[in-house]
Order: sequence, then C-alpha cells, then structure tokens
Amino acid sequence: MKKLLFFLFGLLLISLNSFSQEVEKENIKKCYETYKKSLLNNDGKQAYACLDKKTRKYYDELLDKIKTYDSIQIEKESIVNKLSILTIRHRVPKDEILKMNGEGLFIYSIDYGFVDKGSVQHYELGTIEFRRKIAKAQMMSGNLPSFYKYLFYKQKNQWYINLTSLHPMSNYALKKMIEELQQTEDDFILYSLASITRRNLDNSIWHPLVK
Repeated sequence: MKKLLFFLFGLLLISLNSFSQEVEKENIKKCYETYKKSLLNNDGKQAYACLDKKTRKYYDELLDKIKTYDSIQIEKESIVNKLSILTIRHRVPKDEILKMNGEGLFIYSIDYGFVDKGSVQHYELGTIEFRRKIAKAQMMSGNLPSFYKYLFYKQKNQWYINLTSLHPMSNYALKKMIEELQQTEDDFILYSLASITRRNLDNSIWHPLVK
C-alpha cells in the first residue's frame, strides 16, 4: 500500500511540475511577444518594461561610455558596443545625450528605429529550457532553428528578456561579415553609419562628450 501511495504521489508531483513549466513557457512567450510588438511599433517605453535587470544595467553602462570614452577606450570595446557608441554620437544631438539616463537611451533607440527590427520580425520562440529562474529559448525562423538564443530571467514572479545574451553571436556574425568584405572594423562601422544617415562623419564621434 505504501509503495502505491508513493508511486501516486510521485506521479502527482511530475504532473504538477509539467503543468507549472507549461504555464511558465506561456508567460515567457507573452514577454517575448510584447517585446517584439513594441520593437516593431517603435514603442520604447513598453519595450523597456520587458527588459531584465542585466539589460537595464548594460544600457546604464553603455550611456556612460557614450558620454566619456575617448578613441583609445572605444577601440577596446566589442564590435557591438563600438557600433552602438558611435551610432548614438553620430545620430543623436549632444544635448539630448547629456540629458539621458540608461532607460532614456534605450527608449530613444527604439522610438527612433535604431534597433534592428529584423532581430525579431521573422523569429518566434522554439524550445524553452529551464534552470531555476533562468530560461533559454531557441529562436526559430519558420521551422528552422537560428543561431540565436534568448535568455529570460524571472524577477519578482515575472519573466523578463535579456538582450545581452545575443551579443556574443552578434559580435561573431559582424566579425565574419567584416572579414568577408575585407574591411577593418572601423571602416565597416563608419561606412555603415554614413550609408544609413547619408551624412558625413567627422572625428568628433571619437571624442568624449564630457571631460
């Protein structure tokens, strides 16, 4: 009798855990779909509400680099960071940057379409794996898995998306593209910015905004 009770109790626990994970998966998908819709609609405020603490901290630190880094410091950054720093300096008026905080930087970037919509436009979440309060989701393009995986963190009983989890693969993809074009990182970034904005760049984008 005891063995039967233990067996039934074990089945109950498995069922409850499976049900709980399905609920969590739906909450994660809801978070992603909210972020995706916000990005596609240039709704920076709503998109920011989907971000986890690590991503918010990243934008706080990125803004500090935009304001204070000189050319030597910028050159030591990853391609993604270097591109972000120079893009904001080139495309956003100095007085606007100096008034921003990290949240404002992110919202401005979304509102004005600085963030690539292709990163979500043709992608859905596939398989989701859990490890306590961390979830990793495979990105799917149609029925095909992509190289990209998003991390989600559960904070205060709610799931939030971590955008920095894409940076390693983004850096790798950019490096491969630059190698194929046989360009330097700087030439690639400067040419890309000039092409997008159709404005000439000057050396001021390499200089700190504050001393």
